Amino acid sequence: ALAEQPLTELDTYTRYYMADVDGLEGNDQYLYVHKNGVGIAGLSPYNYLIKSHFLSNKSELYNIPPSRIDGNREMEEIKEIRIDYKVSGTDFSDVRTSGKMNKKNRNQGQNLGRHGPVLCKILLNGEELDFQTQVYCRLLESNWRLAQNPMLLVQQPSTEGFLAVIQIKPADLANVLPKFLTPQQYC
Repeated sequence: ALAEQPLTELDTYTRYYMADVDGLEGNDQYLYVHKNGVGIAGLSPYNYLIKSHFLSNKSELYNIPPSRIDGNREMEEIKEIRIDYKVSGTDFSDVRTSGKMNKKNRNQGQNLGRHGPVLCKILLNGEELDFQTQVYCRLLESNWRLAQNPMLLVQQPSTEGFLAVIQIKPADLANVLPKFLTPQQYC
């Protein structure tokens, strides 16, 4: 499966960000897109739900501007974290393609539309967030590692803590990606 190996080749992906998804301030997501249309989607380290936990010790490491760290949330201990892929009457937790990505298994998976269905619910210290992809796509994989270690979402949100591997519909690449921000625009 795609997610069985660590995400070490992210330099082959173009990085995009969307800030304030669904009009919710600080609800920031990322989408890394490969030239073949395969994408990796997740919560940005700047997402309001996780940023105070992730950024507290990593601002210098990632050269994060202070404006992205300061906010109304104070650093708090993580008492509860859960990622639930069983939502909207569907269980996305076992969606996986087999083996390396190729044309055959890119057509497997679950179709997802923009703004629905909810792919997973994230619960962190009593706060809940619904995660939806922001592009028309096919879900190739949910991140099974999060079931075993949900702290990856907070500790490594941009790599091992991703939420989904998707195949983006070609028409949506041209129509939607201009609405996303480049890393330079985002920071």
